[in-house]
Amino acid sequence: TYAETAKVVKVAILPKEYPEIHLRPEDLSLVEDAVIHEIALGTPCKVQFGGIHFRPGHIIVDCIDEETAKWLSEITPKLKTWKGVDLRACLGDEIPRAHNITVFFPRSTGKEDDFILSLVHAQNEGLNTNLWKVLRSKEEGPGRLLTLGIDEESSTMIRKNGHTIFYRFGKIPVQGLQKLENEKKKTEEVPEETEMTSEKASLQGMSGEGSLSGSLDLTQLNLQSPGHSAGDGRGTGGQRGRPPPPPTISNHGHQHHQWHQWWRS
Repeated sequence: TYAETAKVVKVAILPKEYPEIHLRPEDLSLVEDAVIHEIALGTPCKVQFGGIHFRPGHIIVDCIDEETAKWLSEITPKLKTWKGVDLRACLGDEIPRAHNITVFFPRSTGKEDDFILSLVHAQNEGLNTNLWKVLRSKEEGPGRLLTLGIDEESSTMIRKNGHTIFYRFGKIPVQGLQKLENEKKKTEEVPEETEMTSEKASLQGMSGEGSLSGSLDLTQLNLQSPGHSAGDGRGTGGQRGRPPPPPTISNHGHQHHQWHQWWRS
């Protein structure tokens, strides 16, 4: 049910020095068996799980409740039957993100998936194809289309190389990692956009309408000609020699010209 799903706590089991060290595909089942052995020895609570997922280089376990997650986290570094690298458990944001890619391998009709990945490994630096998991494999035209689950290090290297890998006698594109990169760029750009929006709002608030398209009546500004002040008895309404009120101006060029003529007179 939805309520049960909402309570699930995900726990990752991985080498202590991950991502520099990974669990090999053959290690995943051995770690799983070691956890089952600990359960059979007895636990302080009723440990219950919703599933286990083998990922490239590590394992994800769905724990039904917090007690199970706590037990698994504490027992992971102390698994009695596990003879491999030191292990640790992590939860929440520390869990490695899953990366899935889709690649069309040309001129590979009839080739086994292992053969294709062997070529990729032989031709590319930093790609841990021994950790990759084939999620889908399908022949299409003169090639084979593979959907693969890959590790973090391989993901970083593919992005660094412009979302391409070497295969046979050239480079081929890799799809699936652009979304992650776009999300990262979008997150980095949000504060800048927010700042610009706030600046625009402030300018609009100062100018009223946010533009200069409206007409301006200079008679409301109490403009005075040079040498006159508000309190010297000259340049006030009704005094002899005061020029007529200036015309209302707008953005039209001829009205600006008329006002300049009047001001200079």
